[in-house]
Amino acid sequence: MKKIILIHAHKNLDYLNRLIDALDYPAFTIYVNIDKKSNINIDKISSKAILVKKRVSVVWGEYSQVESALNSLRQIVEEQKDFSHVIFISGQDYPIRSNFDIDEFFNNNLSNNFLEYFLVTENNKYHEYLYRVDRKHYPSHRIIERKFHTAYKLLYKFLTKKEYKIKMINNYTCYWGSQWWNLSKEVIEFLLQVADDKKIINFFKTTWCSDEVFFQVALLNSHFKDKIINNNLRYIDWTNCRNSPRNLDSNDFENIINSEALFCRKMEIGLSDSLVNLLEKHRNK
Repeated sequence: MKKIILIHAHKNLDYLNRLIDALDYPAFTIYVNIDKKSNINIDKISSKAILVKKRVSVVWGEYSQVESALNSLRQIVEEQKDFSHVIFISGQDYPIRSNFDIDEFFNNNLSNNFLEYFLVTENNKYHEYLYRVDRKHYPSHRIIERKFHTAYKLLYKFLTKKEYKIKMINNYTCYWGSQWWNLSKEVIEFLLQVADDKKIINFFKTTWCSDEVFFQVALLNSHFKDKIINNNLRYIDWTNCRNSPRNLDSNDFENIINSEALFCRKMEIGLSDSLVNLLEKHRNK
């Protein structure tokens, strides 16, 4: 059954086209969504990929990242009737396994979904991530609302001696995790149904880094929970990093190929060139 490779990118046209070429395979259909504010000339993107039509200017940490992903998924579901999974990667990823092996992996996991997640409660080690959902974070363009809400929080704290916090939508349990995932068609269709609920979407429009919360909360509070495997199948190195993972180089090659991951990130032109060459040879053995 067909697999959809969804690539979201904002820079490095040459690398993006190399990534598309690497994933060119009969069982794969490739979609590319380019950040609207990117200087990439979309006319020069490989014709092997289908372009997502409804683009948005993506701002890190804001809801626009979720909006962009949902736009991609809506177009995929409208245009592709027969597929097993959407594999969501960035324009700075690279496959580790051969296309045949990636295809076979998902053929053997038709009912499974692969998504990294962590339970977030006030009493566990991930409690610090509650600030993403229990405090409103207005997008940068909603200046008046941001100022009003800041003033309201200060007044609330002055009067009550407590931090102003809001409750999770629908009393859902909070989870967070990587924004990169591999989800089945039935789960994608469910997510699009969730996205039609304005109450839920309005809540996530004022959460911080909602792309690392929305998908986890929506799925792990649903009947699909037992079909979610806590693994996004990515090799990502967060050593000594906080907001962005380390750029990989050839010194990481052995660790990458000895992992169970299907893709690795992040790649940076120049620094990662030798690694990409090594991975390509490894995939074509």
